[in-house]
Amino acid sequence: MKIINNVFINNNPFPHVILKKLFSDSCLMAVNEEIATFTNWNIYKQKYYSREKFCCNNMKQLPVNTRKFIEFLNSKKFISFLATLSDIPNLIADPYLIGGGIHCIKRGGFLKVHSDFNFHKILKLHRRLNVLIYLNKNWNSDWGGHLELWNKTVSKCVKQVAPKFNTMVVFSTTNNSYHGHPDPLNCPEDVTRNSIAMYYYTKTRPESELVTPGVGGRKGKNSTTAYVLRPENDEDMLSLSKKNP
Repeated sequence: MKIINNVFINNNPFPHVILKKLFSDSCLMAVNEEIATFTNWNIYKQKYYSREKFCCNNMKQLPVNTRKFIEFLNSKKFISFLATLSDIPNLIADPYLIGGGIHCIKRGGFLKVHSDFNFHKILKLHRRLNVLIYLNKNWNSDWGGHLELWNKTVSKCVKQVAPKFNTMVVFSTTNNSYHGHPDPLNCPEDVTRNSIAMYYYTKTRPESELVTPGVGGRKGKNSTTAYVLRPENDEDMLSLSKKNP
């Protein structure tokens, strides 16, 4: 675990680690099969920063295997694992799954580069970790959908992660942890990009993370997501935002 902890702390462009085959394949296959036939989706508003994205964070609506797996991800055992991995003690799970739960992206869908909200308005807690678990068997890299991690000035994509089955990405949540999958998916019509997103909190956070601004000067406690322009490919966001704010 010490090796993984060192990787997490020292990784660029911000603390993160990519873990493969951490979970049982059969467990994740059961979850993915449920998502494939799931119908109680909420659709993200079709805005300039997001297209064809569906989600569900209502535990009562989730299928049985999916619900049990998310319960495990919010368990003391898994949270203890995350705390050791990240050197962030006293992590707290979110029973509301705000912004999290199961996510599904259809052909043509995307989520532009952004930094997440880092303060939970209901729990009054600081969001410290993102956990993304991908469920996509036989994913073809030509379809796109890679998670992109960008540097603090949003001038360079430092890392791309293919959303392949049983891949988990854990990364810190700050005003500078810019990420997304910003280009439209090129998968077949009958294929979707499926994932589980979980977020973890603490009562306080380091002062340095509160005073260090992100792009545009945003700093401190933020309960909204901030979308940013990539240097070359997102000119369309400006015109689209005026038509569809």
